[in-house]
Amino acid sequence: MAASIRNNLVLLIISLYMILNVGFMLIRFPPGGASGVPVGELLLLFFILTFIFDMKWLTHFSRSIFLLPFILWWGLGIWRALAGIPEFGMWALRDATHVIESLFLWIGFVFAVNLAAVDRFFVWLRRVMVIASIYALTFLFREALRDFSPEIQAAAGYTTTIFFQYGSSSLLLLMSAAYLVIFRASGLGIRPLLISGFLIVYAVALFQARTVYLQVIALMMLFAWQRRAAFGKTGAAIVVGGLVFFAFVFSGLEMPGRLGKTVSLDFITSHFAAIWGAESEGVVGAARGVSLRLNWWAIIWRQVTNSFSNFFFGLGFGLPLIDFFGPQSQIVREPHNSYLSILGRMGFVGVIVFTWGHLLLVRAWFQAFNLCRCVGYRLGQDRLLLLMVFFVLVWVNTLGEDALEKPYIAIPYYFFWGIVLHYRLHLRRVFAKAGFQASKRPQELGDQAHARTPGP
Repeated sequence: MAASIRNNLVLLIISLYMILNVGFMLIRFPPGGASGVPVGELLLLFFILTFIFDMKWLTHFSRSIFLLPFILWWGLGIWRALAGIPEFGMWALRDATHVIESLFLWIGFVFAVNLAAVDRFFVWLRRVMVIASIYALTFLFREALRDFSPEIQAAAGYTTTIFFQYGSSSLLLLMSAAYLVIFRASGLGIRPLLISGFLIVYAVALFQARTVYLQVIALMMLFAWQRRAAFGKTGAAIVVGGLVFFAFVFSGLEMPGRLGKTVSLDFITSHFAAIWGAESEGVVGAARGVSLRLNWWAIIWRQVTNSFSNFFFGLGFGLPLIDFFGPQSQIVREPHNSYLSILGRMGFVGVIVFTWGHLLLVRAWFQAFNLCRCVGYRLGQDRLLLLMVFFVLVWVNTLGEDALEKPYIAIPYYFFWGIVLHYRLHLRRVFAKAGFQASKRPQELGDQAHARTPGP
């Protein structure tokens, strides 16, 4: 009973992070000031306090992946955060949220206690994508809707609304579009094709973010590599969505996007070119932002390389990495690139253990995916491919944003990786029991994997 309540709480909180993103990220207890504890950290604290009930999973967790790089990552990050408290107070812990929230890897692993829990997770994920997609459609009316939303003051001093923020909406729109093309093995009907194309074009045209363009390209590359059928379906969906887009443009209707610019093919083309700093009418600010970010990165590089301590262990947590202020005069603390943030905060040791740990996570995903492919378990392949879509979209996002320093990205990101690790253990055990007998058809083995729900 207690485990069920805790799992429901986990899914509820992660749902709110994914759907409400920025607004929910700022909720903390007690409210006000920099000392309030965010909801995600309270959930982690709850798991830590009940850790004795989860110790039985430690052996299985250590079997699922080589833990040394993760222990080094957590140890280095917590050490650097604690070392910054005397000088910077609670800001040292706040800047270390990426390290702290990567512990959701463990929470995801514990959640996926058996295949029944994994089934439940994917049902929940589908519902979240539907709700998040519908929520994203309100983006057109965001200014009017925000008048009805309660406001919250961030620890950094600025004020924003709890509802109708869209920090992760474009990512979830692309993930929802990918879901439609992945889980339609026998072909994509006209309605899913239209919906998928609409979601992609809506994300590109309305959210007006350069990372979205790169995410669409990365999504196509992933499908071309691992699922040619999905690649063709996504291409067809984009064509259909593009035709709808052109019909809208030629109708003469005007629709302002995130940057306040009217949706048009000329704007999208110019905005895409601004990725490498090309200036043109309407995107001058975006183009000049490239040189600004390069300057930030150069400053961090000089600071990191000015001493052996900084080179190996970074500048630590608590001080802003860049000298920049937001629209409400709030301090912008990160350089809009999570990889540079890791280098700046934790040095090359942090970069190495982060990379090492992620290589192990990716290898675990490939092992699970290839196992499902070998036995013809299509549902397992589809599920794992959908999660890889999310991971790839996050990786691209971290190139132009401090994505992993934002709880509404980092928490589901590491939670999903924990699901992958335990799912792989379940698949191995079920297929081992099935015996990989040559006399059995691959689909029969796949059916057995879906039917059995043993605990570790």
